[in-house]
This record gives sequence, structure tokens and C-alpha cells, in this order.
Amino acid sequence: MELELPVVLTSEIDGTVYLVDAKGGRGIGDVLVELINDKNTVITSTKSGWDGFYILDQIPPGDYTLRISPQQQNRLNLKTGPGRRISFASGGSFISGQDLLIERRSD
Repeated sequence: MELELPVVLTSEIDGTVYLVDAKGGRGIGDVLVELINDKNTVITSTKSGWDGFYILDQIPPGDYTLRISPQQQNRLNLKTGPGRRISFASGGSFISGQDLLIERRSD
């Protein structure tokens, strides 16, 4: 008896979330990092560690946007850019150093 199993290679991404102010930037923990598809659906998410480091793994091939959770930005009065476009091919890959910058709103 022969058993065939499909194999899908997945990808990983990592980086650090920095809180930026007039003094520079520092890693900030407990920030919700999301990877969304073109339909604005969250594919995977994680919270940054105490030093701001995060890792997202087991990402299927496709085109995505990496962002900080908009709900968390609003709740904590933070702002960030529009997100970063990232593409993963079908062979699986590791993309490192995808740092995200946030700052406090000055409303």
C-alpha cells in the first residue's frame, strides 16, 4: 500500500516593532502584528515580545500586507504607515528584518 501526501512549503517572516519618538526608537512589546490578504482577511497574527521582536510562520504562498492591528492603533492612540506588501512564492522562504514603526498620535 502506497500513501501519497501533498506537501505545501510554507514561509516565515520576522522583525521588530519600534515605538518612535523624538529620542529615537525602542522595541515595544505586546503589539498585535497581522498579515492580511487582498480581501482584508487576517491570515495570521502574533503579539510582539517584550523587546518588540515578532515572528509569523506557516504562511501559505500568496500576496499579503503586513500591518499593526488597526483596532489596537485606535485603542492605544498610535499611528503607523499603511502596511508593507509582501509576496511569498510556492517554494517557501524566510524574510527577516521586516521592522514596523509606530508612534503616538499628537491629536
